[in-house]
Amino acid sequence: CEVALISAVDVRNCLKFYKIAEEISASVLQTHCSQLISTHWTDFTSEDFQYLSAPMTYKLFKEKTKYPLHQAVRMKREDVLFLYLIDNDEH
Repeated sequence: CEVALISAVDVRNCLKFYKIAEEISASVLQTHCSQLISTHWTDFTSEDFQYLSAPMTYKLFKEKTKYPLHQAVRMKREDVLFLYLIDNDEH
């Protein structure tokens, strides 16, 4: 089933498929989507991330960019910014 879905994944829908793949533990599909996301990282806008939860978006920002804080601000995700601050609290 995962392999069949891979043929339907493209840049426009890879974040949605990534979300679904993580939710249902479809590792082959998730890996494919992750690679596509990496390849086209600079093409995404804040609207592309609106369907992802804050934890999932934060995870992607940490994996795909050197500066997740800057990415959270750039993508207008205050919820992700909050997670960053909690994760990097010095206390």
